[in-house]
Amino acid sequence: MHKKFYPYMAMAMAMASDRHFLLGRPKMTEQQRKRYEEYQCERAHRLNPVDLSEREFVINGEAIMAHDKKTARKIYQRRHGKK
Repeated sequence: MHKKFYPYMAMAMAMASDRHFLLGRPKMTEQQRKRYEEYQCERAHRLNPVDLSEREFVINGEAIMAHDKKTARKIYQRRHGKK
């Protein structure tokens, strides 16, 4: 390469960097952002499926997975019996 520095080369590099080497993503509209977030959510569920019908309930320090609180109490009673 040449060791000489030409001003027009610097100008050409500066102009090219504005168009071709912008950092970051272009701004998304609200609709595009919502679509992107929905896609990310669907992709995450495809990669790591989660059963959203059950939740975790804590009864007397014991974590129980169940659909609702009533079912969780029944499961707890079945495990520990009546006192």
